[in-house]
Amino acid sequence: MQRFLLPLLMILMTSPATFAQPDDVARRPRISFAEVLRREDSDGDGKVNRSEFKGPPRLFDRLDTNGDGEITKVDFPNIPQQRRDRREGGGAAPDDLVIHRDVVFGKGGGRDLTMHVVLPKEPSASARPAFVWIHGGGWQGGTKEGGIRQVTPLVRNGFVGATIEYRLTGEAAFPAQIEDCKCAIRYLRAHADQYNLDPERIAVGGSSAGGHLAALMGTSGGVKELEGEGGWPDQSSRVQTVLDLYGPTDFKRFVSTKGYEGHNRDQSPESKLLGGGEVLSNPDGIARVNPITYIDKDDPPFLIIHGDSDPTVPANQSQTLHEALVAAGVSSTLHIIEGAKHGGPQFSSPEVSGMKTRFLSRLLSDDKDPPAPAAADGVDSADRPDTADKVANAGDKVSAGGPMTPRISGPWIKLVGQPPLEKWATEDAEPVDFTVYQADDGRWQLISCIRKTAHPGNHRLLYRWSSPELDREGWDPEGIFLSSKPEWDHNEGTVQAPFHVRDNGNHYLFYNSRGGHLMKSKDGINYAPVGNQAVFPMGRDVCILDDREQSGKWIAYYTSPEKGINPATNDHTIRARTAKYLEGPWSEDATEIPPITSPPSGYKFVYAESPLVVKRGDHYYRFEQLDVFRSADPLKWDGPPIARLAPRDPLKRLAPEIATRDGQDYLIAYQWRGKDPRGIYMAPLDWD
Repeated sequence: MQRFLLPLLMILMTSPATFAQPDDVARRPRISFAEVLRREDSDGDGKVNRSEFKGPPRLFDRLDTNGDGEITKVDFPNIPQQRRDRREGGGAAPDDLVIHRDVVFGKGGGRDLTMHVVLPKEPSASARPAFVWIHGGGWQGGTKEGGIRQVTPLVRNGFVGATIEYRLTGEAAFPAQIEDCKCAIRYLRAHADQYNLDPERIAVGGSSAGGHLAALMGTSGGVKELEGEGGWPDQSSRVQTVLDLYGPTDFKRFVSTKGYEGHNRDQSPESKLLGGGEVLSNPDGIARVNPITYIDKDDPPFLIIHGDSDPTVPANQSQTLHEALVAAGVSSTLHIIEGAKHGGPQFSSPEVSGMKTRFLSRLLSDDKDPPAPAAADGVDSADRPDTADKVANAGDKVSAGGPMTPRISGPWIKLVGQPPLEKWATEDAEPVDFTVYQADDGRWQLISCIRKTAHPGNHRLLYRWSSPELDREGWDPEGIFLSSKPEWDHNEGTVQAPFHVRDNGNHYLFYNSRGGHLMKSKDGINYAPVGNQAVFPMGRDVCILDDREQSGKWIAYYTSPEKGINPATNDHTIRARTAKYLEGPWSEDATEIPPITSPPSGYKFVYAESPLVVKRGDHYYRFEQLDVFRSADPLKWDGPPIARLAPRDPLKRLAPEIATRDGQDYLIAYQWRGKDPRGIYMAPLDWD
């Protein structure tokens, strides 16, 4: 029972407070009514009374918001319907697909485990291969929801797709995670006729923690102590192909690598997977979780992809796995992407996407033993005169350096709207400039400036929301993150335009109030100021670009109104400062970057507001709102725009940011005008 209660406690308990504790709002439970029923409604009457509830009494009291002695639907009144539908598996499938949501595939820790199964709508006369996606999130976060996007392209090309859940480390330590993954494969084999899939052609893939589990699935076929007792014991959990994207594979080498030693500490994601304590103090646990421990000559073909600038998992993890597979005579192809980090658009570039598709599409043939994967230039390794059946293409480098053009590739969804501000609430309060990132606990964070509040002075403060999944509508309100503090040299009622950066294991948050201020955090939740005054003078709306690979420096772009409106552009200008270190010192001189786009008639200082610059491959991309410009020099820009991602008049979505998850970019912006309610919206962003 304790294995069940721990995740429920973690969902319902209040998360660690930020330094703005007094302003935090009351929070509703981070669990849906459907999930409470699934776990607790033993008699199936659609409600839960005290005798049924298996948790502590205080948990029941918190869920029973109206105090009537029963947990019913009316105790969850404030969860938007779209968010409820999303959590309970609702939402329409694309016209050409059928999605069977929340299919129970087994038991883990005494509860149901579920997957989404994605099928082509058109029937097939022959059984199809299957591709199973395992989500990342440091084994402590993430859900199966994002996997639908991962499997959909393959389903449209002849596969059956599945995206699975597994127990996270807040619920159970290893081997629970791999046991659940293996149970999912056994379930699919047991139901091969139902889904018209070929039980001898099952591929598995994942990124980060999901990559680790996918690799372990590939190397531990037949290892009984990792099978678990979730169900379908008469079926095999072996897989025929593995796609591993930047997953850990050798924990000892991982946490001993220079710059990654923080992963050795107690309560790091790796520590939690092992059950706690310093990682290096548990050699037996390391051996159990390492995919390389179980490698033998019968393992399936692997395609392993990693970025050589990954700040989270060092590339030596993929290199180590690849070398061990080759030594055992297993077919393995390693692709190292120059300049790529922990995920990002390089992993979905046409070149890399083609590699993944070609590799997995080998299962579309009726051959039960797929041939060796394609090399980087598209020539089959098995066709080369200097290779055998078991080949290795060590050192293949993929460059995603060519010019690209961004496009919005899916619908906009609303992440957040007007927050509950209590004493500082007004009817007109609204979120504007913001930042989005993932904290160390796996939850995504959105911190936004809220303007037009009842706060004294300029009426602006910072508010925080969080979500276990990036692409979920209706994030959880967490409370006021920061209001102005005179002891930090703030203007009263002026804290705005946050921007998050990750470096060397730390989270940094820039914002402006009488200059550019900086805060620092170890976990991405609890921040402390870096000094009690601005780290450099600036106007507002800072954006930080990591250009150390090219110039050896960080670049800070910001809106600079001190020179007033430029008559030629009817706008302010953008300025840029540089620094070797995020904490400074920052350059005294600032480069001026006038906006290229003039505001439409009736608008002022629009395109110099909230600058955003990102690097993709060898080029830089600057967003003047949703007009996009490309340059080979981050400080020199000219037009015309290479893409216009939203209409200029009326201007509807402003202050863009980009967040990346599992190799997919998402464009996020706040709604200013138009028919949609004000708030912060997100849509997938692809690069062609």
